[in-house]
Amino acid sequence: IIHYEEQIVSDYNYVVVVSGDYRIFVKEMINFIESLKKSSTKFLLSVLIHDAQQNEIETICDFMSSLKLDNYRIDFENSKCLKLSEIETKSYYTARRYILVNDMMEKYSKPIFLFDADSIIRKNLNEYLDINSQVDMSLYIKDEIRYFNLIITANQAMFNLTSNSKIFLNFYKKYIFYFLNNKKLIWHVDQIVLYIAFIITQRFFKAKIHNNGNNN
Repeated sequence: IIHYEEQIVSDYNYVVVVSGDYRIFVKEMINFIESLKKSSTKFLLSVLIHDAQQNEIETICDFMSSLKLDNYRIDFENSKCLKLSEIETKSYYTARRYILVNDMMEKYSKPIFLFDADSIIRKNLNEYLDINSQVDMSLYIKDEIRYFNLIITANQAMFNLTSNSKIFLNFYKKYIFYFLNNKKLIWHVDQIVLYIAFIITQRFFKAKIHNNGNNN
């Protein structure tokens, strides 16, 4: 982390995680954040931006301040110390956001939503949280037969504050770091590890997992 800002001025029921680089922030994330602000209440927004220049960091921070959100946290980090190739960097930061989910759950002890930066939120996420209060997590699970590395789609997820969610996310974090530390990062590594975590928590810990594939 090279820079972060945090503002929390009101109570919140859940955390919303989104990530990307400066280009994604400008082209996609701004619309996502504005739709979240318009549709939902009582949230803490957690944003991760990687490899932004100083002027880009200042632009993003100015925009976040202008939105006048009650609660948000924005982290900036640099990938240069990881010494990754271009495809490895893309693969890692596609996977990195679920590590952020794990870390935000540990830090704030709240349910966590994760969305792709190009998502648009049209309903109050508080309502979705209430409807799915009895499950451990909500994942986008493809019903049709696919390659195993594409069964769990990584674009959206919700994790309630349960032991099974913590097991799932902690396993995911450790496995991604194994790939990172052993220079084995590949495209779709996030979906591969999500699927393995899904199988383990469902089979051995009887996790209650809702398929949110019909909520798009």
